[in-house]
Amino acid sequence: MSTPKGVTLWLALWRVSRDIDRIAQADIASHGLCLTDFGVLEVLLHRGPTRVNAIAEIVMITSGSMTTAVDRLEAKGLVRRNAHEGDARVRMVELTDAAGHS
Repeated sequence: MSTPKGVTLWLALWRVSRDIDRIAQADIASHGLCLTDFGVLEVLLHRGPTRVNAIAEIVMITSGSMTTAVDRLEAKGLVRRNAHEGDARVRMVELTDAAGHS
């Protein structure tokens, strides 16, 4: 009995997806980042300065994990935190020039 074409295609796509994920994670790690750090940087690249809690929602991590990720990226000089212009309780995160953003 042969495998249905749909299952064969699904298995092929699944294998390719795993390979792409493995290669991407290795490349991200080669820059001293984890997947969460990369996600935060990607959000900031496309959205510009963004509220900490909004980044956490997009990257789908808890606020505690978000704080840790921003701390790591800030220590590397890739992001900075600023107070929101209209609400000092809100912290904004933005890319720095070191992140390749001017």
